[in-house]
Amino acid sequence: MTLPVLVINRAVDGQRLQRFRQKARAQGVKPIRIAALDGHRMDCPFHLWSDLIGAHFWGEDRIKPGALACYLSHRLAWQHVVEQGWDRALICEDDADLAEPLERVEGIAAGLGDFDILFANDRLVTGGGDTVPLDMALAVMEAKAPGADCYLITRRGAERMLALSAEQKIVCGVDWAMVWNGLGGDASASGPEIEILDRYFQRDAARLDVHVLCQPVATLRGVGSSIEHGHQVPLASLTTPVERMVHADYAVHLGHGAARLSFLGRSGSDPVMEAHREGALWEDAPLGELIRRFPEGGCFVDIGAHLGNHTVALGRLAHAAVIAVEPNPEIRRLLEMNIALNGLEGRVTLHMVAAGAEEGRGTISIHRRKPAQSSVHPGPPKPAKPTSDEDLPAFDTAAKPTASVAVQPMDTLIEDIRVDAIKIDTSGREVEVLKGLKRTLKRQTPILLIDHHVNDIDRIAGLLDRFGYTRHAHYPHDRPNRAVSLYLPQPRQPADPSPAE
Repeated sequence: MTLPVLVINRAVDGQRLQRFRQKARAQGVKPIRIAALDGHRMDCPFHLWSDLIGAHFWGEDRIKPGALACYLSHRLAWQHVVEQGWDRALICEDDADLAEPLERVEGIAAGLGDFDILFANDRLVTGGGDTVPLDMALAVMEAKAPGADCYLITRRGAERMLALSAEQKIVCGVDWAMVWNGLGGDASASGPEIEILDRYFQRDAARLDVHVLCQPVATLRGVGSSIEHGHQVPLASLTTPVERMVHADYAVHLGHGAARLSFLGRSGSDPVMEAHREGALWEDAPLGELIRRFPEGGCFVDIGAHLGNHTVALGRLAHAAVIAVEPNPEIRRLLEMNIALNGLEGRVTLHMVAAGAEEGRGTISIHRRKPAQSSVHPGPPKPAKPTSDEDLPAFDTAAKPTASVAVQPMDTLIEDIRVDAIKIDTSGREVEVLKGLKRTLKRQTPILLIDHHVNDIDRIAGLLDRFGYTRHAHYPHDRPNRAVSLYLPQPRQPADPSPAE
């Protein structure tokens, strides 16, 4: 297997990503983007990782938000290595350039055996063979950290760093966390950073097997930035939600095998949010069957994406490219945050429209306590009703505002994109949505998972029968008037041979 290369990149740093990809392509490498957290955004949800934030950072009670976001972004990369089951991967920040052939690095790594981390950037020592032990490298470098610009990490190393960061909390930069945990109790390396960490932890023995590559794999470009990196905030301010970030009342982390799926949500009786608060995915049985049948890395269309339950599950567990469709402006920020929290910004395309049979305009009636029951109707909003959130008290959950929304047939949105599965949950408009999918159903026959009203069972079955579908499974719903059905395309019959003359 070719060595996977992960590049940690914020959404605002598109030019950095383009430069990295150009350099990588010169080696025939297709890097995998890890969507980094942006600590300089006011809506960065640090509080979701409050269990990882230590009481101090370098012995102080203040921190640069970017430093914490950097550490958390590297954790996302480690989680990706573990979830993929890779033996090892090269992790780079986006301001590095690949400088050495990866074949050479793979050969050196193979000779190291069961190591954890191999630092591989141009901050390192040169000469003296391919690698040196970490202690020796620090002695030559006067205890300067090799840095997290580029390093090779094994699956064991990723698992250990995830466990150590949870145990020790985030109390220093990510590069020093890797270095310090690779030093034994008798290490001769010294320096202010090591001394600070020694005050809080014991180095009884080497906890990670860390090496330093003498000839760098990557060179650091030192790209300038307009961000004021010296900005610091109290650590305590990062452990509570920022009100203007998003109206969220809870955050949950759902374990699914080696993966951890994260969701923001609100209080109330919305069934999707209730499932999350109880520690489960919404509609987990039909969702599990869909994932089992879904081709790895395929394309999934989530019509009525809501909080992103299905979007996140298919994106993380099946590594799908996702087209998410959600017309509710009230739920949009939660959906965007859940996409970002799970590192899916690069794989999810979000459309804030309502799916329908024909193109036009409609009105969405927003149910604030039960967002899943918000519904779209034809025509413009009634003038007497508020048309935007600004017309309503910020936390008036009893109010049911309306807003104008674009209606679009999904055929025109999908066009020539190859689609493997579609989920439809549109609060009673599923038949209209299917009418707007006729071209896609005829040409591609994707798997269909439909949450629909029980009265529409016969209409949906009759419509889909014309496109060669049969209902494969039927699942119970939390409401007696709703049902969930999984439709699969019937096997195509071979054409009859021409009769012999």
